[in-house]
Amino acid sequence: MKKRAWFVCCTPYHLLVSMYYSMQIDWNTDTERVLVWMNNTKYNIDINSVAGCFDRVMEKESYLHDSGPFIKRQWNKVKEFGWNFPRTDLGRMCRDNSVYNLLICFSDADVLTGKMIEQVCRTDKHYVILAEEGLEIYLPQLTKKRGFFNTAGNFLRGLRSSTYIGKSPNIDAVIAKQPSRLPEIQAAGRRVIRQNNLFCDAEWIEKVKFLSGSMDLCNEAERIFLWIGQPLEEETPNETEVIEDIFRQICKINGFRIVIKPHPREEKLKYKALETKYNAICINDERASWIPIEMMVNFLSPEVICSPFSSAGKNISQMGIGCKVLYCCDLFGLDYNGQLLEAGVYDFPDVYNVKDVKEFEKYIAMPAARKNTADILKNEDFAFIRALLNDV
Repeated sequence: MKKRAWFVCCTPYHLLVSMYYSMQIDWNTDTERVLVWMNNTKYNIDINSVAGCFDRVMEKESYLHDSGPFIKRQWNKVKEFGWNFPRTDLGRMCRDNSVYNLLICFSDADVLTGKMIEQVCRTDKHYVILAEEGLEIYLPQLTKKRGFFNTAGNFLRGLRSSTYIGKSPNIDAVIAKQPSRLPEIQAAGRRVIRQNNLFCDAEWIEKVKFLSGSMDLCNEAERIFLWIGQPLEEETPNETEVIEDIFRQICKINGFRIVIKPHPREEKLKYKALETKYNAICINDERASWIPIEMMVNFLSPEVICSPFSSAGKNISQMGIGCKVLYCCDLFGLDYNGQLLEAGVYDFPDVYNVKDVKEFEKYIAMPAARKNTADILKNEDFAFIRALLNDV
């Protein structure tokens, strides 16, 4: 029986994980690898640059970028992601009963992913894998609240999504970096597989160096303080002032150069004034700015990494590059530290919670050890996916 492996991607991180699996797993010759790409970010990403990693690429225009009159926008949602989805080319392919459908996705809370899961599960032979995209997979209590009108509107348009990642009853397995941290509501009745940290795979990183090109951003003698941004405007109205307090404190410590990696959903000019005031470098080159920061840290060699609560900090701490990772959600008045603790981010050495800007000096002064990452690449995900295909 022919097989089709679907990779449903909406962010650069989804895309890289899908490339990793598509390139590194020994796929059967009768398996077609299909990338379904919907760019939910504000970056211009040339999907043709990675198309060679898959057998087929199907691109969907993001509903988040839709413009025009209200009625037109709603009709487009119905046509592309709602009641009409089964009649689109992608919808019909999802229901192809002549193939075994293996669907690898990252967030069933996304409407495209929700519709694809729904259609694939109408076939006789299918399997749905949810792969970790960040800390949210460990925090199902972060339910996306929907009011009556939003819920009713989604029903009328035929949109399907979950209120938290992993809620869909059609998910058969979960691939996560920390299976023991996965809540029972995510793990019950499903296979749970430990995931490789792709950024620790030197062989693969070498293969995809073409993505990031030259990253000669800083003088080798400079001490790098890397800020990983997040879109917090709605949650923290004084976000810019808090970031400036942090940068001001860092500049008091001799020798540091601030490098900023904006989040894919942050406005491009958000850090412009801070760049000028603190002689910071913002990674906003169109060709490489979409690349997740985990791909760039080996070029930058940061001494300190700081973010409110980005999962990239946890990923980087696993990579053994010998730096401190400082989470500072408390400084923004965000009650996420308990959830970071629950998600296991402080299980790793050199990861700290900063409660006051004056604590930066204390944590920066602490020595950092380069860690052994060998066990991170001896996990079950490759073998699990291969076994699924071999058993068909």
